Formats: sequence, C-alpha cells, structure tokens
Amino acid sequence: MKIITTAILTLIIITKLFSQQLTKDQVTEDLNLLIQSIETYNPALKHYSPDFNAQAKAIVESVHQDVSLIDAFALFNRIGALSNEGHFRVDANKVFKGLLDNKIKYLPVSVNIVSGKIYVRNIFTEQPRLEPYDEILSINGKPATQILQKLYQHIPSDGSISTYQSHKASRGFAWMYYMFVEQAAAFNITYKSLQSSGEKTLVIPAITRGEQFENLKKKSGDSKDKTKKEKSINDFYELEIGENYAYLQLKSFDFRLVNEYELDSKKFYKQLFQEIKTKQVNHLIIDLRDNTGGRTEFADDMVPYIQQNREDDFLKKSVSWKSKTRKYKFPKKHKLAYEGKIYVLVNGLTFSAAGNLTRYLKEYANAMIIGEETGARYEGYAAGSSELVELPNSRISVYIPRYHTLFPKSKIQQTRNRGTIPDVEIAATTQDMQANRDKVFEHTLELINKH
Repeated sequence: MKIITTAILTLIIITKLFSQQLTKDQVTEDLNLLIQSIETYNPALKHYSPDFNAQAKAIVESVHQDVSLIDAFALFNRIGALSNEGHFRVDANKVFKGLLDNKIKYLPVSVNIVSGKIYVRNIFTEQPRLEPYDEILSINGKPATQILQKLYQHIPSDGSISTYQSHKASRGFAWMYYMFVEQAAAFNITYKSLQSSGEKTLVIPAITRGEQFENLKKKSGDSKDKTKKEKSINDFYELEIGENYAYLQLKSFDFRLVNEYELDSKKFYKQLFQEIKTKQVNHLIIDLRDNTGGRTEFADDMVPYIQQNREDDFLKKSVSWKSKTRKYKFPKKHKLAYEGKIYVLVNGLTFSAAGNLTRYLKEYANAMIIGEETGARYEGYAAGSSELVELPNSRISVYIPRYHTLFPKSKIQQTRNRGTIPDVEIAATTQDMQANRDKVFEHTLELINKH
C-alpha cells in the first residue's frame, strides 16, 4: 500500500508540473483551426473521409470544460485519425518532454498485439512481475478490447487498416496508454499465462523511463550501456542468394539512409538485378515487412525490372492541394527485367512507398503476396510534402499531407479503403513469437520447394 500511496503523491506533483491547462475556448480554437487546415491542405479528404467535417465537429462539441495539454494532444490525434490518412502526424515533442526527462511515470510494459489480444513482450519492473507472452485481459478494470478501441481512435491510418493500427499500437503501447487512456499511478492488471487458463491479478506501480532502463539492465546483467550498433548499408537492404532462390530484404526507403549511403535508385536496381540475372535465380523473395516507406523513387524505379504481365496508361498520378496534377509515365521494361517467380512478404507496417512497391509487384509482376494486409491504401492516399501548422494556444505542431497519390484502376484487386490483400494471409501467433519462428518466410520456402 505504501508503494501505491507514494506513486499517487508523485503523480499529483507531476500533473501540476506537466499538465498545462487550456481553457475550453482555447482548445476549441485550436481544434477548429486543425479541422480547417486539414480541409484546406489534404486533397484526398473528400475521397476517403466524406463525413470528416461532421465527425470532427462532434468532437469539438464534446469539449465542455478546460483540458490538459495531454488531453488536447489526444483530441488532435482523434481529429487527425478521422481523415483516414496514415501520413497525418501530431508532433509529440512537447508532451513527451516530461517522459524523456524522467519526470513522468507510466506503464512499465511493452506488448505485442496479436489478433485483437494484448500479450506481454517485456516487463521493466523488479517486482511484482508479469512474464513474456502473458495475455493482458484488463488494466484498471478496462478490458483489453476497450483499451485497443481507445488507442485505435487516436492512430491516423489509411482507411483504418487494422493491421497498421495494431502494429503502431504494439510499438507505442505504454506511452499511448498514458496519452490516450489514463495517467495512472499504478496498474491493476488481470492476466493469464500461456500455460494456464486461470486468471490472475497483480498491481504494478508506474515508473519513469530511466527506472525502466535500469531495471532492464539489472535483469540482463548489464552494468554499462550497450555499444551502439554499427551503421552499414545493411540498414537499407540485404541480398542473399541461395541454391534455388534469392532473398532481397528492403528494410527502409528513408531519405536519411538514402543520403548517408549516396544511393541512386536507378543505379541501385540495375546493379541488383544484374547480380540476380548473373546468378540465374528462378525464385525471388522480396521482404517488405516493417518497411514504412520513404523515397518513392525506390518503389517507382523497380517497375522496369519486375514488369512481367502488363502495363498501364500511367504509373500513378499526384494531385496537389492546389489542384495541380502530375501524371507519371509508365516506364519501359528493362532488358534485365526479372522473369522468374516473385514472392513478396508484407505486414501491417508495409506502408507508403513500400506499399506502392507491393502494389506494383502485385499488378505488374504477377507476384504472390504473403503475410498481412499492408498499411497503405491500395487505390491511393495523401502523402508527399506536409503542411506544418502550429496550433496557436497549445503551441503543438501538426503535419498535414498535401498531395493525393492515385493509381490506375486495378484489374486485380477491387477494394476501397483497404491495403494490399495478400494471396496467402498469415498472421504471427504468440507461439510463433515464443519459438522465434518466421512462419511467413517458412511458408514461402515451402512454396518454392514445391516448384
């Protein structure tokens, strides 16, 4: 009881220090400016969220009193999520300051969200403890389904694609719980382990980020900080060529990596497919899992090298917030174009430019897509450069995508507000994670071996 009482007193002090209050009029002004800005700068809004204004205004009308900065941050994210665009972003630096400075205490647990359930990935307390792969059933009386529903309301995504939202919530569960669910001093957790069906309960206190790292070091036996991983081109891609297949992992198209390694997309793919042709590879695996995108030329410039079955009148179109349209010509097939079977591994974090590439591979390379539905909307989305808008009272910045990317009408997948749908859908299970098993890759090898 002493631990909980101390935690409550600490939370009261923290709340006074970091919960800047905004009056009802101030937060209403910020929300209305946010709505107006999204309607001005996002050219895809009417296509993918025709009811945006009515839904957003309902949120504004729900504000009846002064709110904290954290609650305002949550409201801004809810408005952004209504636009159904994963490239919308609210700058979290201002509200994260107390967390990063070890002045805010929060949930000391990381999780994996699998099939709508919350499983412990790691626990950063000394005692009491949960164990990895325990299923969290409720926190402070809130069922896991209710918690996830609350988080997903605040995660901007293309068309509310559930795989994207669950991956994002998995990666940021602890801080999202703090920002979007509650700022609690302690957590009464009901859970069950994989080994038993009975429910158990324990109470763990909120602790700072610094305390969590210290506990993790004690647990692993580290007395010093781990040496930083050496940077290499492998952060961008890896290519392995075996006896009957090549495995190409494209990890990111991030502009920082492109600049650091002075990568040119046209030269990169020419060298890559020259090597693949020289080695006479019959099966090519392209792994785009966790590739959240970046420079779009690393999607567009692969098309000449994977084109097998057909082409379109254009590759894609871009419409700016000023209604200026640019049409991208469909490229000619390259003499090094790959003619074997292509398998593409994807998950909910295959997003933006990586989502573009997945679409190209499905439409033009007759590729087999394996894994989860991708995070990028198949028919198009808003992205490109963003308009930075600083909200006047909270001083929080938001980034609104200003270009609508559209693809030709598909002859293969007719969906609306969905990502690329895999030909073979495989979702990881907790048993797979526990066994460190990559079922998607294993299944792909089985298909190759059958051929």
